[in-house]
Amino acid sequence: MKHKIRIPKLGTRLLLAVCTITCFATHSQEVDITSSDRFSQQVIEAGGRVDFVFGDDREFAQSHASTIVQAADGSLLCAWFGGTEEKNPDVGVWMSTFRENTWSKPVRAAKVDNRAHWNPVLFRDETDTLYHFFKVGVDEIQWSTFWSSSVDNGRNWSAAVELVPGDVGGRGPVKNKMIQLRDGTWLAPASLEYKRGKREVWDAFSDWSTDKGKTWTRSENFKVPAGAKESRDRRFRGVGAIQPTFWESKPGKVHALLRTGSGLIWRTDSMDGGRTWSPYSATDLPNNNSGFDALRLEDGRVLLVYNPIGKNWGARTPLDLAVSEDNGHTWRTIAHLEDDPDPDSEYSYPAIVKTEEGVAISYTWNRTSIRSWQIPMELLQAKLPQDREREKISSKPGDSNHGFVFIDAPFDQCHASTIVDTPAGVVAAWFGGTKEGADDVGIWVSRHEGKWTDPIEVANGIQYKGKRYPCWNPVLFQVPNGPLMLFYKVGEHPRNWWGELTMSYDGGRVWTQSRRLPEGIFGPINNKPVLLPDGALVCPSSTEDDGWRVHFEITRDWGISWERTAPVGGAEQFDAIQPAILVHTDGRLQALSRSREDRITSCWSHDGGETWGPMTATDLPNPNSGIDAVTLSDGRHLVVYNHTLRHEGSPKNREMLNVAISDDGNTWRRVLTLENEADSEFSYPAVIQSADGLIHITYTWKRERIKHVMLNPGELED
Repeated sequence: MKHKIRIPKLGTRLLLAVCTITCFATHSQEVDITSSDRFSQQVIEAGGRVDFVFGDDREFAQSHASTIVQAADGSLLCAWFGGTEEKNPDVGVWMSTFRENTWSKPVRAAKVDNRAHWNPVLFRDETDTLYHFFKVGVDEIQWSTFWSSSVDNGRNWSAAVELVPGDVGGRGPVKNKMIQLRDGTWLAPASLEYKRGKREVWDAFSDWSTDKGKTWTRSENFKVPAGAKESRDRRFRGVGAIQPTFWESKPGKVHALLRTGSGLIWRTDSMDGGRTWSPYSATDLPNNNSGFDALRLEDGRVLLVYNPIGKNWGARTPLDLAVSEDNGHTWRTIAHLEDDPDPDSEYSYPAIVKTEEGVAISYTWNRTSIRSWQIPMELLQAKLPQDREREKISSKPGDSNHGFVFIDAPFDQCHASTIVDTPAGVVAAWFGGTKEGADDVGIWVSRHEGKWTDPIEVANGIQYKGKRYPCWNPVLFQVPNGPLMLFYKVGEHPRNWWGELTMSYDGGRVWTQSRRLPEGIFGPINNKPVLLPDGALVCPSSTEDDGWRVHFEITRDWGISWERTAPVGGAEQFDAIQPAILVHTDGRLQALSRSREDRITSCWSHDGGETWGPMTATDLPNPNSGIDAVTLSDGRHLVVYNHTLRHEGSPKNREMLNVAISDDGNTWRRVLTLENEADSEFSYPAVIQSADGLIHITYTWKRERIKHVMLNPGELED
């Protein structure tokens, strides 16, 4: 790509006009973002700097892939590779030092042989020793990694040696800085680029050392989720992922964002200090197949410098600084570092590190210079008013995939969604029509096939010409190696509705003629059934015709014949309905229910749901709104609910939607707020854990849409 050459004089500081532009932030909300000119002025006024590391007085034509670090004496060191052009034999590593308010003339820091040098990485350990890693090779496939060290703040360096003798492909850090975990382990973000036959392959992994770099151990290559092939999930198209950037949120909890050719940044998470990693998940952060870097601050926020362009090999402008206040799950753009609209300009391969005063950033500037920012921390402290007022996520920890099942639909309102994992992907259903209880309300279905399909109506309450009843509360269940079942209710009101059942044998595309369930059998009333090892399908149910009562219905032949339990004792005292079932490791079943008494209730069964003990109150509040719960594969239990009361406090009623977890079903810990907005409704959640281990939640979003959120269970902690 041809780039414009705009070389400033050495040490130029920019004092530029004030302006603001409007663009789209990473969460797809239109917001005002501070322009590069305005932000550079703010940085300088706050005592920071915006500089070019060098000007015309240099010994190379092009420069790229900078790295930056602060030494113990407060100086900054910046390194990059430079020569006639990337990949040429004359390309070596160059370095400059910022001392006494100026950048030094670049000096050659590494040139071990006549092969091209690449991607330097600077790192400072807890002893204040500086380390310099870099790649050597004619191309990425043949890289070897070299390293050297300095004990005098970068004035003198040891002779460079191979990091892993004999390695070809490149161990150790590939582009972004290493991190030192809280247990002292060095963790390097690494990747390989190679050919498998004629096919180009990108694989990322982590490399760690517990003896200050003397020996290294690598993880397995990070993996795409099972079944997420390009034909099914366009989020994972491309050759793979490279150049991860790491941060540690808690001891041993490490998170990575990765460059891809899919148009999106991917994410993976490790719960064991980088030894093993979750499958890749696609974030909603755009990626132009160019490098980026992230940094976790001491207060837990994460900064990201990247090009917000969602096109493979797209433009490398603008270059943005963004912040996340929820461990990298949602992002807010702070400012443009560069906002040149010329698509032939290049501002790329940033590096960001913590300094005593704030943060330092360096990046490629049109391949002709390296630009640096020294940003005081005070400019990074402020939060937007809505960030201060609301706990809110719009994505999945560890995946960051979220969104609406539909945007536009042929109905005015929707409610009471259900979701299920099928061999063909997840399927969701809900009721929609003019409004709840209207005769035109039917059951609608959408399938996730890389994206959600347009909703289709699969059931309605038509009895005969001129007579139609509303439909209510669909519940999906996938029979193992069998059809997809869809239970729902039909009737004027919950006091007199009845249950119906339809099935699909092709993953939700075509459905059978609905049939009415036996008198007094409603099927699962709002939440999914559980299948026990003995083949019993236990359906949580309830009635509202003579007070509110909870009972359970059991079928062992997929809805042909049924058993119905007695009402649960005490349910009438709580006015409880709509239970959700948890399955404990010792075989006990636990049911959590909605109630009119300001509390979620609990009851237990020791015989597979045939009989149930008395209902008691939990510590979880309930504003008389639906909940759902699931037992995770690791044995923990999860509930999605409104952590509010109906008429008291703020937020109240259905304004806030939350997630809590428990080890025993008795003591619950709030771990996540999904929504929090005054005078709004976020309600009637459905939750499952899919075969790949991810948690899927759907819920009513203001009665206008159904929202879908995916979570990584490893991220759900106190």
